[in-house]
Amino acid sequence: MIVWLKKRKINSNSGSNTHEAEHKTALKIFLSSFNVIRKVCYATLSQRQMLISIKDTLIYGGFSVFRM
Repeated sequence: MIVWLKKRKINSNSGSNTHEAEHKTALKIFLSSFNVIRKVCYATLSQRQMLISIKDTLIYGGFSVFRM
């Protein structure tokens, strides 16, 4: 998909509309891959466990930064 976007960018000469469309398609690809990752996380952990682990990581990360 990324190769296809690059190819279109080289061949396009109509200006900003194509560029904007390319950005939108790239964003869609990025968001869909993010959704896949999120679904995998939900499959392995429950939502509550995931949120708690993220919160703990942020808190411990913050403390380690303050100690330094």
